[in-house]
Amino acid sequence: MSSLISNDMDVFFDQLKDLKSATEQTAGTLPTLIGWTSEPKLLEAFGAYLEAASRHLNEILAIFEAHGQEHGDDTCKAMAGLIEGGNAHITLASDAVVRDHLLIAHTNRIGHYLRAAAEFTLGMARKCSLDAEVDVISEMLARHQDFTACLKEVGAESFNLQLGKER
Repeated sequence: MSSLISNDMDVFFDQLKDLKSATEQTAGTLPTLIGWTSEPKLLEAFGAYLEAASRHLNEILAIFEAHGQEHGDDTCKAMAGLIEGGNAHITLASDAVVRDHLLIAHTNRIGHYLRAAAEFTLGMARKCSLDAEVDVISEMLARHQDFTACLKEVGAESFNLQLGKER
């Protein structure tokens, strides 16, 4: 971090930097995860999420540019840890089904981190009355919510794996 964070707009851009880095890292690891996937529905979900992450990254960069702000090169250490740890576990999988289970666990964590980052950044955009940014980040949040919901569906349909509370 190169400068002090002293007002709501600074908080917004600080959190947007974290969201940028987390999104960038997600887009960077998804091709590897796609290569490890054997379940067609999971493969489809990962492919769609990679497309969304690439689009989100461009949208985030456009927000920085529109405001004349530097996006920096900070690394989201939380996402880096999630990716490193999850990928390490996946390499230990004894077969394709076990690997797919670990892929669901891993990407569920990634998706939830991105949801949390987008939720807070969205809240700051609202607080700063950044209406165009609210629209963009709301769409990002919806895609992260869709992805984690899709993981639940794939887990249930393909693996009889129930994620979250039973109703």
